Amino acid sequence: MKAAIAAFAVACVHQREAILAGRGAVLLITGGEETGCDGARALIASATLPEVGALIVGEPTANYPVIGHKGALWLRCETRGKPPTARCRSWGSMLFILRRMRWVRFSIFRQARRIR
Repeated sequence: MKAAIAAFAVACVHQREAILAGRGAVLLITGGEETGCDGARALIASATLPEVGALIVGEPTANYPVIGHKGALWLRCETRGKPPTARCRSWGSMLFILRRMRWVRFSIFRQARRIR
């Protein structure tokens, strides 16, 4: 997020004349996103939010803004079967399972991109 904050600040400095000649710009930066979005909650509770004509999110999900919920998903996986050997990987019955596990890991991002 530090890069997005720096980019917003630099953009405001570079567009200073246009901002002053127009309706202005408000740069809202909140903290505490890892601890329950404390900064955003405090800002909303203070009722000092200006009217917003446009909004830019600094860290969109998969480079596309989506509605989501912060959280964690912890999984435990157990497999049974004959493990493949380094010499003959195709012999192991677990090879199929391992390939599917790789698909699961990366398919989340593929699905996020399909939302567009």
